[in-house]
Amino acid sequence: MPTRPSGPVATLDFQLLESSAGGFMTQQLRHQQQPLGASGMGKSTAVVLKLVRQELDMQSAAGQPDPAVSFLSLAQRLTRAEAVKLFMQVLVTQTAGFTRAAQNRPFGDILIRQGGVLSS
Repeated sequence: MPTRPSGPVATLDFQLLESSAGGFMTQQLRHQQQPLGASGMGKSTAVVLKLVRQELDMQSAAGQPDPAVSFLSLAQRLTRAEAVKLFMQVLVTQTAGFTRAAQNRPFGDILIRQGGVLSS
């Protein structure tokens, strides 16, 4: 019987879409167990924050006055299970103050904006 790793771990089992010069590049993260860093942030949270920050920075550089990342645009190429895990990370980053997420109507798109912690 395999032993469980001691200490907090983050299990990743989803794909994230990362923007690249040629379109979208899929980064697969399958069944990896990573200890949480000194900041208490799991690897999947760090990946989501990096992706959101890149999108917000691109929009700001383009002169968009109120940059926001659409959850639906991030999740459109993910499986249902992967989209649920991405949604969980949106909640984690919102709770930690890295992002602000807002949904204007039930079952509508979620817009993710820069939170107080992400701006530093």
